[in-house]
Amino acid sequence: VADSFSSPWTVDITFSDASERLKGTVNHDGTEKECYIFVNTGDMKGEISITVKEGRLLEHDGILLELVGRTETRESPDFQYLDTSALVRLSRDLAPPGQLSAGEHKLDFCFDNLELPKESYYGGHAYL
Repeated sequence: VADSFSSPWTVDITFSDASERLKGTVNHDGTEKECYIFVNTGDMKGEISITVKEGRLLEHDGILLELVGRTETRESPDFQYLDTSALVRLSRDLAPPGQLSAGEHKLDFCFDNLELPKESYYGGHAYL
C-alpha cells in the first residue's frame, strides 16, 4: 500500500569531478550536511539520472536544470526567515517536452565557465 503513494520516479545528480571536489560541512536547521564547494572558475558538469518505476510513464513539459544561488536572512532566536534574495540563477534545457518510459534515463549537463559574482558565507543570521 505504501508504494502506491510514493513518487513514480527518482532523480539523482552526479558531478563529474565529485571525487576531487572539496566539501564543507554546514549546520542548517540543526542538521549537519556535507556540501560540495564550487569556486568562481571552471565548469560545473555532471549527469542527471531519472529512474521511472516499472509500469509507469513520466510525461513532462521539458526537463530544465537550474543552478540557484541565494541569500537567506534570519531573525534570532527563533530563526524565522526574514528575507530570501536570488544572487545567481542559471538554467540549462536538458530535454524537450515528451515522456520517459520505465527505466533509467541519463542526461548530461554543463555550466561552462561558471561565474559566481559573490562568495559564500554561513553566519548566525545570514547565509550567502
